[in-house]
Amino acid sequence: MSHRFDPGSVSKLMIPQFETWGVVLKIDRAAVEILTHRAVNDVRRAHDLDTLSYDRDLVAIARSHSDDMADREYVAHESPEGEGFAARYADAGYDCRVDTGGGRYLGGAENIALTQAGVPLETGELHESADDVAAGLVDGWMDSPGHQENILTDHWRCEGIGVTFVEDAPGITVYATQNFC
Repeated sequence: MSHRFDPGSVSKLMIPQFETWGVVLKIDRAAVEILTHRAVNDVRRAHDLDTLSYDRDLVAIARSHSDDMADREYVAHESPEGEGFAARYADAGYDCRVDTGGGRYLGGAENIALTQAGVPLETGELHESADDVAAGLVDGWMDSPGHQENILTDHWRCEGIGVTFVEDAPGITVYATQNFC
């Protein structure tokens, strides 16, 4: 049986620990989120794009979607009821309208990911820290044309990252959502 765990809810002095494959993991939800945000901005700078601000409202929307995916064991942009990111934005009262010129607007975008921490991945890597998980998320998104396009869209001004951890044998499953506006 898996146990859902929210490392963002504990004090900074008591970061949760998991032991897997003989390695003690200390992974904090907020740390993964902010490190992922920083890594995304590093990628954007490398492509001569403006950096994105960190939007706490988008973080809450992203966390809620990651929590829902973990709770109900699915990985999709749409919930089992068919609601996508636009519905989640509306439910949260979040208005995203990005002017792209010529009377055209974007209403936001979303990237999702599922990865593991504390278990050897196909590449042989072992994500052991918040830095490792953040780097793995951004690398995975950059390896996917649609996710990469979202990260490199020059019209976005802000983003929010939300991750959720589920302790599974032999490691930790990481659900991640990235929302843009």
